[in-house]
Formats: sequence, C-alpha cells, structure tokens
Amino acid sequence: MSGDILRKIAAVFIMCILFATGCGKSEGTSVLYETTVEPLRFSWWGTDVRHRYMLEGVSLFEENNPGMMVKCEYSVWEGFERRNRIAMASRTAADVMLINYNWLDVYSKDGDGYYDIYDLKDIVDLSQFDADDLKSGEREGKLNALPLAYNATVFFYNADIYDSYGLEIPETWDDLFEAAKVMRKDNIYPLGMVKKHFFLSMVAHYEQVQGKNFFTADGRLNVTEEEMQDVLKFYKQLVDEKVICPVSQFSSTDFLRNKTAGIACWVNDGMKYGRDLEERGSTMVCGKMLKENESRLYGWYKKPATMYAISKYTENPDAAAELLEFLVNNEDMAKIQGVEKGFPVSKKALAVTENSIDSPEYAKQANSMLKSSKQKFKNMNYQLENPNIIRIFQNYTDKYIYNKLDLEDCAAQLVSDIKAVVEE
Repeated sequence: MSGDILRKIAAVFIMCILFATGCGKSEGTSVLYETTVEPLRFSWWGTDVRHRYMLEGVSLFEENNPGMMVKCEYSVWEGFERRNRIAMASRTAADVMLINYNWLDVYSKDGDGYYDIYDLKDIVDLSQFDADDLKSGEREGKLNALPLAYNATVFFYNADIYDSYGLEIPETWDDLFEAAKVMRKDNIYPLGMVKKHFFLSMVAHYEQVQGKNFFTADGRLNVTEEEMQDVLKFYKQLVDEKVICPVSQFSSTDFLRNKTAGIACWVNDGMKYGRDLEERGSTMVCGKMLKENESRLYGWYKKPATMYAISKYTENPDAAAELLEFLVNNEDMAKIQGVEKGFPVSKKALAVTENSIDSPEYAKQANSMLKSSKQKFKNMNYQLENPNIIRIFQNYTDKYIYNKLDLEDCAAQLVSDIKAVVEE
C-alpha cells in the first residue's frame, strides 16, 4: 500500500476521532466555525479554564481580522498526544498547534518536522524574544516553535509549618536534613516529590557533587556505576532521615494535608497548590533552588512550558503566522491568558502581564527566580523527560531502599538499563 493511500486513510481516521466527540464548547470537543472561507485549524489541550480563554482569544482574533476564520480542535491531555502522533505521521496536523518541548526531538530532530518560523519573520515579531528563547525552538538552524513560558522544577513550601518550628525556608540540601530532625517527631516530611521531579532532583544533586552532566548533549548516559551508587545512597539517606517519604508512596495531596511541608513541582503547577493552601488558611512561598554547600555545577534545568508551532504542511502559512503573532505577542491576548501557562516569554506580553495581572506572591517569586537565574539553568536535555528512563530509575531506586537488590548490583543494572533505553 503506498504512502499516499496510508496518509489518506489516517486523515479519515483522525476526522472520525474529532467528530466522534460531537460539537459544542464543552471540554473534549472540537469546535467548528461555519464559513465559506477555508478556516485555519488550531489545536491545543488543557482544562476548561484554558479552553475558555483560548476560545475567547480566538474570537478576538477573528474580530480583529475580518475574513479570517479559525477551527479550534481541543481536548483534555489524555489521548491528545496519541491523536497528535497520528496527525503528524499523516501530515494532517492543525495549521497552528500547541506542542510540548520534547516533541521537537520526537518529530523534528533535523528541523524539518515543523514550518520554519524564520521564513515568516515579516509577520511574526521575533524581536520580542531573546536569542536564547529562539534557540529553545530551533533545530538545525530552523525555528520550529516559539516558547510561551518557561518551566522548571521548583520548590514550594508551607511557610506556616516552617514558621511553627522556627525554621527558615530551605536553601540547601543540608537545610532539609536539619528540618527533618525537628519535623519527624510529628510525622511531617520537609519535602515531597512525585517521580519526575524526584528524578530531576537526583540529577541536580549528582551534577552539583560530580561537576558533570548526567547526560551528554547527544543524550548518552554520563554516569559510571560507582557514581550511580552514590546517587542511590543519597536517596536512601533522604528516606532514612525522613527528609522525603519513598517516592512510590508520595501523593501530591500530601502537601495539601500537611503531611509534607513542601513540594517539588513545575512552576505553573504552583497555582493549584497555592490556591488550595490559601483556602485552608495557609501561606505558600517559593524557595530557592536546592544546592550543595559547595556545588560544582548548578544542576537544574529549564524548558519551555509549552510552545506554539506551525504545521510544515499548512496551505496558508501567512495566515497561520498572523494567528501565531496574535497568540504570543498580542497585548489583549496576554490579558486574557494571564499566567495560566506561566509568565510569558514575549517581552510585550510579559510587560502587560506584570502590569495588569494580579498574580499571587508565590507565583511572582517563582518567576523572579527563573528570570534572575536564567543563565544558570541549562536547557532541558530530552532524555531527562524520557518516561522509560524515569520509570526505570524509580524502579531500581525502590528496589534498593526496600533491600531487594544490594548497592552494587542495583547500580550496575540501573546503568545498564538506562543505556539500553538511550541506545534504542
């Protein structure tokens, strides 16, 4: 069967998926704007909150651009990535799309998976982005996507719990160990982590101690078996001394129920925790990035929270560029969007957000830290978010702390299995 036939079959399949959910403006549906003009297609995922402001923004774009119509295709995250994978393979992706940062390496390692936005610079004002911002969306010299906001593992704390023990908010790993000494009598952990942020935190500590990257720039594991033993021992120390509970036992609700006095999470996840804590009468603050007292490297990574890209196969790149320009740089869109995706990267959008959006103090703290340490954060290596590597890492760290494998065997098998994933 020829490639053209396969693509046509896939295209029909995708349309079936999109229409199967019905029409209307509730979460998980595809909204069609009736028009005699071929509309632009615009896709994203998210919650009802995101859907509402995105639809409001699209309506404003159409109002500002008579004759241009947009078909919005949106849903919750579950299932979106699978549909996107089919659409990319069949060349039927939306003209403008919200994408994840790691999709650049999945679909466009050579820079040919998405449209080169540099070719549309007469429409999209790229001067609103710093060179490093543009670099995050480049592959092989082609600008495949523009970042909306930056994300990183950050640490939010319940200030009231720390105050009740007379403790300062932690700045170092040693500070966490000292906090554990006084909190553990009340069965409170100073910090909690889900598996992804646990992995990123262990990587950060490794790099701070060893003075070298966990993965090389081309994605190869850069850790010896002896060094991996040190990683495992540090995790066991964190658990044994009640700094954190075993990652497999942690739930993000533990932070809201005062079982942990802190949580590691993405910057833009802070809003949901802060809102819930404030409803309970508590105060949340953003702490500094944890470090060793004599760190040899910073150890922490940042990535675009989400990005906008244009389909390589769009039939109307200029119109797609107009929509992209509106989404990233328009001041009214910035007001509508607020900080749901994080503080915007675009200078114009950021100025509006900082001057007109009443953001919680902890959100301002997190954004200020990202801005002030922008040059210290390294761009996220794609292997750091490889779900297979994260799963393997947690599996073996659990085996070690639960005495199912001894230190040497566990480290050797962990290194071997990660290398196998990398070499696939």
